[in-house]
Amino acid sequence: MNVKVLFGVIILISFLACNIEKRNRISNQEPVKHHVIDITSYTGNAVAFFHEGHDDFYSAYIIPIVEKDSNVFKKKDFDVFKAIIGRCSIFFTIDYELYKLQASDSKIKLNHKVCNVYTDFNTEYYIKVWISYKDYVESKEKREKTLTSDSCEIRKVWKYKKGKLLEFKILNDTKK
Repeated sequence: MNVKVLFGVIILISFLACNIEKRNRISNQEPVKHHVIDITSYTGNAVAFFHEGHDDFYSAYIIPIVEKDSNVFKKKDFDVFKAIIGRCSIFFTIDYELYKLQASDSKIKLNHKVCNVYTDFNTEYYIKVWISYKDYVESKEKREKTLTSDSCEIRKVWKYKKGKLLEFKILNDTKK
């Protein structure tokens, strides 16, 4: 009988020690910080989504890509749709750059449903781009709550007074 009680006490102490250690480990972790990308200025790789044939529609959706190495991003086997999951899209005025997108041989027919790009405008193509802009203003007119993380939100930016599109390049896929 004493052996059973002793064995039970040892198991109970072990169980309590593990739980205390686990609680200490969890309480010592830093809280998860959600990151919301500042879309008023951006320089880097992005995917642009657009509709072909709009002569009076100078906007597209861009989704910034976390991959900073353009050589990796330009690879033919780079999974664009995996890279944009959970990222906000930016409704962006690109003025006459839209003509370059529409005429590009690098554009790819959209065959996936993308949650953060309006299909009301019949967005039908996407293309890999390098973009740099600064001092735009984010429009928050329809947002009902503060964003806590990037998600399938569509956010809008406008040039307003000082906004400048510094660079816009269409990236061509490489074979590797």
